[in-house]
Amino acid sequence: MAVTYVSKLGEKTISINEDYQKTASSYIPNYQNIPLKELSPIDEKFKGKGADLFSPVFQSTISNNPVILLKHYILNKEGVIKCALFTEISTKYITDMCSKISFGDKGYCAIVDQTGHVVAHPNKDWEKEIRDLSKLHIIQKMLDGKVGTTEFYSPFLKADMVAGFSAIPNLGWGIMIPQPKIELTRSLGTIRKNTLIWLSLGILVALGVAYLLTQKITNPIKILMKRAHDASAGYDFIQLGSIPKNSPKEINQLWDSISLLLTSLQNSNRKVKKLNVSLSRDINKATKNLRSMNKHLYDVSSKDYLTSLANRRFFNNYINKVIEKNKNIGLILIDIDDFKSINDLHGHEIGDLALKHISMILQKSTRKGDLVSRLGGDEFIVYVKNSSAKTIAAVAEKIRLITEVNPIKVKGITINLSLSLGTVIYKAGSEAPTLEELLRLADGAMYSSKQSGRNKVTSCKFYPTTELTA
Repeated sequence: MAVTYVSKLGEKTISINEDYQKTASSYIPNYQNIPLKELSPIDEKFKGKGADLFSPVFQSTISNNPVILLKHYILNKEGVIKCALFTEISTKYITDMCSKISFGDKGYCAIVDQTGHVVAHPNKDWEKEIRDLSKLHIIQKMLDGKVGTTEFYSPFLKADMVAGFSAIPNLGWGIMIPQPKIELTRSLGTIRKNTLIWLSLGILVALGVAYLLTQKITNPIKILMKRAHDASAGYDFIQLGSIPKNSPKEINQLWDSISLLLTSLQNSNRKVKKLNVSLSRDINKATKNLRSMNKHLYDVSSKDYLTSLANRRFFNNYINKVIEKNKNIGLILIDIDDFKSINDLHGHEIGDLALKHISMILQKSTRKGDLVSRLGGDEFIVYVKNSSAKTIAAVAEKIRLITEVNPIKVKGITINLSLSLGTVIYKAGSEAPTLEELLRLADGAMYSSKQSGRNKVTSCKFYPTTELTA
């Protein structure tokens, strides 16, 4: 069972299905346009080997079973996190694979995650409660990335054990295969007994038999060790093959056990690779759809549908941020003269063409860094970056003049356009105004242009006094 979450940019809570809220809140951070290198405290759960892929094992609040959380960042072009994808993956596949691994009569397989908690173990209660084994000496060695063998006492089997252990590369997990020490000593005891019987026949006979017996034992073991070593580097393509002829029974059993273990690991690895390919394909598809949806939502929420200029919501948010930084602010409020008569005489299609014509003039008349927006109807507004009274007056006059000398020509008719403009300037350093105050003053200046004959620019200074200058 796999469940995918999306952590959205800029939200203070995560909007996901209510059934998944508890699980998500434990592992999904609230990304706020942070660079990838600046991880949140919650991302600390993912640090270590394999940190870019898997979390430690935890208990799902949905299935109440152990699961692993898979993480994938979604970045914008600047390398900033926009959101992240998270997928719950059941540990069932891992425990099923581990349960098929046996060694001797009571040998078993155990796997722990990068924090030392049980992922797979023959004690199903330990698996379900995700038992913490991090304080055990053998577990600490695996978490340190070491490989080897060790002896320890198993409270599960209540016996002294001999175990081979290894850290899983690039993941930080550990795997070990313990076997009761008594099983190993029993096999060695049988071999030792047979050897002593032959030695009793005489030194010369004993030496010859010992030599032959040594060769019979060591040769297949050497072959097995070499092939097992090759398998550790890439066991997908390794087969142990047939055991050398005349090998002892114990070696036959050992050979068959390792061959079965290798086959099981190869089958499990193929399943994992197949799952990874499917998962990667689904993530790529979801990422592509998400990017397309984000672009569409951005256009809908920030642009005017007719002119493609910034809409009023985007303009208000942008200017409020400028006000918070207490920088110079220059606004030009623009209204098309007698726009209603254009719609009445020529129809709304020509009226829309006039709005597009004005929006094009505004874009060509402003500088990079300025912001042009349509407030609604036939009203436009321009934010002039780092403006002074002289600069904003020059920009406003340029807009007025270009509009005056560039009429609309359509369907054999010429339609002259003119604008009434009102500007307001605020110089940084004094108490910052609100956006509503600036818009009110700009509207008053624009209205003065209307009252005094239209096709004019009227300027207004916000502070320390409010003055109108036609």
